[in-house]
Amino acid sequence: MIITPVGWIVLVGALAMVWRPTSIGAILLGLAIPMQISAAFILPVVGNSSVPASYVLVGALVAAIVCRPAVANACFSFGARNRPVQTFALLVVYAAASAYLMPRLFSGQVEVFNLVRAGRPDFEADQPLLRPTSGNVTQSVYLIGEFLFFAVFVFLLSLKDGLRVGLHALNAASAVTIVFGILSALEGVAGTGVILDFFRTSNYAILNHQQVFGLLRVSGPSVEPSSFGGLTVSLFVFNFVRYLQTRGLWHGVAASLLLLGVIASFSTTGYAALAVIILLWSALTGGRLVYRGLSKDDLIGVLLASITAGSIIAVLLFAPAQQFALDLYTRLFGEKLSSASGLERTAWTARSFANFTETYGLGVGLGSGKGSSHLITVIGNLGLIGSVLYLLFVAQVLGAPSSRVNLPNLPEREAALRCFRAARAGCVAQLVAASVSGTMARPGLLFLMFAAISVASLGHARRALRRYANGWTADSTVEKTNTSR
Repeated sequence: MIITPVGWIVLVGALAMVWRPTSIGAILLGLAIPMQISAAFILPVVGNSSVPASYVLVGALVAAIVCRPAVANACFSFGARNRPVQTFALLVVYAAASAYLMPRLFSGQVEVFNLVRAGRPDFEADQPLLRPTSGNVTQSVYLIGEFLFFAVFVFLLSLKDGLRVGLHALNAASAVTIVFGILSALEGVAGTGVILDFFRTSNYAILNHQQVFGLLRVSGPSVEPSSFGGLTVSLFVFNFVRYLQTRGLWHGVAASLLLLGVIASFSTTGYAALAVIILLWSALTGGRLVYRGLSKDDLIGVLLASITAGSIIAVLLFAPAQQFALDLYTRLFGEKLSSASGLERTAWTARSFANFTETYGLGVGLGSGKGSSHLITVIGNLGLIGSVLYLLFVAQVLGAPSSRVNLPNLPEREAALRCFRAARAGCVAQLVAASVSGTMARPGLLFLMFAAISVASLGHARRALRRYANGWTADSTVEKTNTSR
């Protein structure tokens, strides 16, 4: 095992997380989850696989709970009664079983696009037959880690004052995305590449320094501009909704900078996801206008959207701007399907659907292949049963309409419902972005962070002031446990 320079920093952070899993741990997780370019360890025995810094900190968070028996027992009892946690557990068990069984059951009978295959122009001839690979092991381990993170994080957020922990984590994720986006944008001008090179310890293919019409595509803490666009869209949507709710300066500035990051990424994923989110938001706002009128938050959102749209239209009145917009649309969308990348992704889609049908709806197993979008990959890898479990989990995360929560209009309840709406918007944005270009069957840590806040906040709203775990607060979990001993 090789410890990278970033790895030593992560190890120190992991020790701090074990000591203070909420106050310090949440911030560290928020900082680490967007950092796709950073690996804490390199494992030569598993094909030089990178261990992301975020998953090391997830392990530290789980260790912080396990080493406190009273908290661990409460966490286990809570998870055993929480439906999203139960559904996710069933999904993990089935996915891990499929990773072992399906490559052996259909070995040599099905062609797949292997996860570890490097993209080459002859990709059509580079479809190996299905067999057990290291991808089955690594993807199963990552999925188990994501489940443990979700179960523990939902428990911590469900404690008194716990939602504040989740909001701090997302604020940290937004901040690190903005900072590294700025560093990436200035890489060729201000020499910030030295800082970025220090953090670029992952051995995944890091596609930076790409340009569109002579303009640098911003990749930030992601391995490529496309994934940066998807990451930034979800954080932008969350911060925009929170700004409408709180009128806070931080959320307003963060939403503005993150939107600029989406634009500067010149990412088909980012642009397509942003367009879908705008259409969904317009439809929901129009529905509320027809049936019950617009709230103050809705009116402010419509005003900001109108100002933004008006500014874009004003800029497009100039001929050079019109030509640039037309060339950019042609580059990102018109020529995308005919490009080498577009042809390869189209082949991934066809092969993933073929994997589903050729295995009689069972799938080729977690980690055996990849598709051109997250949902297609889930279908091809996990089959019908796994897809149903996954959709059930997503439905439980998105929750019931807030109007069905019939409780007194308590300030705490209203605050929790606002957290729920913002986290749900982040979940939807993350799903939309992943559906455009996600290649893995796992939900990912950022989606699960949004999901944990959504589940915990809806639970808070439904039971108002009632709390689990004998009134423990998130910040005093460690102190309560030590006192009980």
